[in-house]
Amino acid sequence: MPERHSTGVDPLRFVATEGPVIGSLCTGLAGLDLGVAAVLGGRIAWYSEVDPHAGRILAARLPDVANLGDLRAVDFASVAPVEVLTAGFPC
Repeated sequence: MPERHSTGVDPLRFVATEGPVIGSLCTGLAGLDLGVAAVLGGRIAWYSEVDPHAGRILAARLPDVANLGDLRAVDFASVAPVEVLTAGFPC
């Protein structure tokens, strides 16, 4: 496999430990969520993604963040509250 070089910015370095707590629905590959975290600071507390391919990428990008799975089956009364809610489109 050829060696890959990136001159881009590591998007995960923007996810701070201070700032608003972010929740994500229909997360996809977390581009929106990482962008929000970059602008507002904060951290992603949880996400909801059912696509298995996206789920594998999210597990690698956000290893300490819980995937709630299908948002139709989530009991949001028992989920950690968030201050910012993002949602991908279409979902």
